[in-house]
Amino acid sequence: MNGIMQRSWFIAAVWIALGGSVHCQVDVTDTLDIREEQKWDQIIISITDQAGADTLPVFTAVERMPRFPGGEEARLGYLRDNIRYPQYARHWGIQGRVFVSFIVEKDGTIAGVKVLRGIGGGCDEEAMRVISNMTRWEPGTQKGEPVRVQFNMPILFKIGSGSVSVSDLHYSKGHRRMEMKQYESAVQHFSKSIDSKSAFYKESFADRGICHLHLGHYDQAVSDIREAQKLGAFLVPEAIADAYFNIAHAYMEQKRYPEAIDLYTETLKLKKDDAETLYNRGVAYFYAGEKGKACEDWHQARELGLEAAAVIMNQNCR
Repeated sequence: MNGIMQRSWFIAAVWIALGGSVHCQVDVTDTLDIREEQKWDQIIISITDQAGADTLPVFTAVERMPRFPGGEEARLGYLRDNIRYPQYARHWGIQGRVFVSFIVEKDGTIAGVKVLRGIGGGCDEEAMRVISNMTRWEPGTQKGEPVRVQFNMPILFKIGSGSVSVSDLHYSKGHRRMEMKQYESAVQHFSKSIDSKSAFYKESFADRGICHLHLGHYDQAVSDIREAQKLGAFLVPEAIADAYFNIAHAYMEQKRYPEAIDLYTETLKLKKDDAETLYNRGVAYFYAGEKGKACEDWHQARELGLEAAAVIMNQNCR
């Protein structure tokens, strides 16, 4: 019978690349960290920038990612120089993370700026204002052609003592180690971020899980990602779904069919009616000796337009 389908996907700096040739799925997270200490009111603005969701025709990872004019340092400088802590929020002690999504268009302009999760007090509007006013970027390209690329950027507004949190820096350092594919080192930094309950310790569970996925530690990867979900970390559902999808693929190769079925089921909770996942869960059911359930999944996949499901049904569900 046919083999399972595997997605080829990339989540640079936070996620993983697992080989595959069918139905390419692309995700990315690119994390940077800057801190601005404003002596006059002792306010720290911590900015961590993440790329996120996979929504065609908007890419989230491409061969050449968009670039702020002048590079990373220039981008950090722009944020450092332009973000201002809103007076109302400062007066009432409002602090926390504002998650903003935006798209770098094919011509480098910024569009589609929106708040995914806010904290109020003017912080949401300030985050959107600064991002909306960014200068034109060098656009991302795929196969030599400019394409649209989506980013998710969490901005932490924090009223503090004026000192930089070492625990928060571990989160940023973990991402930089991931960019360099130093996954074992990244795991250590994310672990320190978790142990010290940094501002991003919840997200650190997911990021550490992806490092484990890179390293082939699939059980640890599942444990960490599920913990991040349990804690309510800010996660891109499509990215988590693809992580589960690919770990399930690894379990299939190890003939751990019940565990693969469980993860394909988790994938379907996040991406309902995903034909590829239904197809693969059907294969897992088939090898687990549950032919009836296998044929049910393949039937649904066929109804969703997946031709491979019709083929495998003709071979095994007569």
